[in-house]
Order: sequence, then structure tokens, then C-alpha cells
Amino acid sequence: MIIDKREIKKVRLILNPIAGTSNNLRRLLRRIKTELNTADPDLQLKISLTGDSGDALLFAKEAVEKGYEMVITVGGDGTINEVVNGLVGSNTILGAIPLGTANVFAEELGIPINIEGACKLLLTGRIHRVDLGKIEDRYFLWIAGIGLDAYIAEHLAPIEKENLGIFAYFFFALRQLRKLKSYQVKIRINGKSVTRDALCIIVGNAASYSSPLEISALSSISDGYLDILLFKRLTLSGIFRSIFWFTVGRRTYYRDVKYFDIEYFKVKDAFIDTYPKALAHADGEVVGTVPVDVTISPKSLSIILPD
Repeated sequence: MIIDKREIKKVRLILNPIAGTSNNLRRLLRRIKTELNTADPDLQLKISLTGDSGDALLFAKEAVEKGYEMVITVGGDGTINEVVNGLVGSNTILGAIPLGTANVFAEELGIPINIEGACKLLLTGRIHRVDLGKIEDRYFLWIAGIGLDAYIAEHLAPIEKENLGIFAYFFFALRQLRKLKSYQVKIRINGKSVTRDALCIIVGNAASYSSPLEISALSSISDGYLDILLFKRLTLSGIFRSIFWFTVGRRTYYRDVKYFDIEYFKVKDAFIDTYPKALAHADGEVVGTVPVDVTISPKSLSIILPD
């Protein structure tokens, strides 16, 4: 049974102290506690700081075991992904204060990218029971990717992310354009195999796509399906459009699909392999190489989102 928000008293705050935050840590925590406790003075807040990869996952699992009604992540997409893998299948509610380098998932779902706005949403938003995607043994909330974007996630230097923030991904991708080579992709769906050439494969659980698909993240996150897109060819209009919107501050990511040569599949599960072997990621965290199985895990996470 999903917990009513009025019953939330025990909250675990899991914070990644280096995830794109320039704030003084003590001041940052004070601001968050003030925002939350002003609305509910009886809130019992336990703070856990991550130090190594995997800490957020362990803290989230511990929160479930000890009966915390909510876990709030403070960090980026990587921190959220770890916490998701610790909460999957439980009734513990996920809340997010996105302060990472990219914050892609938050932007897709309309979660404010500032402390005051995110805290307000935690107190006024609605609890949604949503789907999770799964690639091999790793769950993902936003997307899994195979090919170019996983290559960027694996090879982009941490110092570049620290110095350039979200623009580090963009400039690194531009440098890779002249090196791009297609993969031969084999996808098996419902016992039938298709083979295509593609630069990358995106498996979306909560991603927005423009016409002709017209898929919104809020509807896609609970429809019981994954959206697989093969990006088969870059176009000049797509590249220039992405550059323009990126420089003026609008993050379109994979949304403008009509400007690229894509092929779309709506699935509950699929097997994906490539030649040569490509890297795969889940919510921006590299999980290995193909071949991989991707599946949907319906209604397996509670999360606070905008109505």
C-alpha cells in the first residue's frame, strides 16, 4: 500500500557533496532543512553523505529496511539512479533536489533545478507510482543508451565536467562528430529480429520526443512500455538546431527526432546487440557492453512529481 504524504515523518536525505554543487555544504544543508522544516516542523530528517560510487544505493536500501517513508536525493542523475536501484519494488517514496551537472531527468519531468522550487514540489507535488526500465541487472528511470552517448559518459574526463558543467558533454560530443561510425544493430522483439545500421540506440522510459512521435515524459513513465529509438543518421538541420538551442540554454537532448533519421519501436522487452560491441549506460551511468536485455518493470517506484 502506497504511503499517504500526510504520513511522511521519517525522511532520509542522500547527498552527493561533489555533484555539480558550488554551494558551501553546510549552507546548502541548512537551506534544505529550513525549507522542509518550515512546512513540517515534525519532520525527522537523517542526512547521509556519499563518498564512493555505490554509497547512495546502500543508503537507499538501508532506508527501506529501517522504515523511512521518503528518500530525498540531492545530486545529479547518477545519484538518482543509485537511489532508484535501492528503492525499486518498495513503498518508500523518492523525492529529488537536482543539483548535479546535467539534471536531465529533472528537466524532462518538470522538477525545478533550484533548492526552493524542488523543496516546494516535495511538499506540494503528487505521489506517482511509475515504471522503471531495466537493462541487464540495472534499473533506470529516464533512459538507457547504447553507442555514442554511452561512449561520451565513459570517456568524458571528470575535470571537464567540473570546469564546464553541462557544456562539457556538448563540446565532447562535437569533437566526436568527425569520428562517428555506425554500428550494425540487431534487435530481437517478440521473437523476431531486425538488423539496422545506427549511431546510437536510445531506450526511453521517461523521455520526451517531438513530432511525429509526440511522446511526453509524464505519460511515458507509467504506460507500461519502453520506447526504443535507433538514430540511424545525423542531419545538418538536426546538428545546427541542437547547437542553437543548447547555446541559448534550452536542453532538447533527444526530443527533436523529426530532425534526425530515426526508427521507433514500442516494446515491453527486447534483446539488443551490436557490431562492433558498443557500451551501454543507464541514466548516464555506464553498465557494460552489449549484448543486453532491456525490460519494463511496471509500477515499481513511488516518486513525487508535478501534477
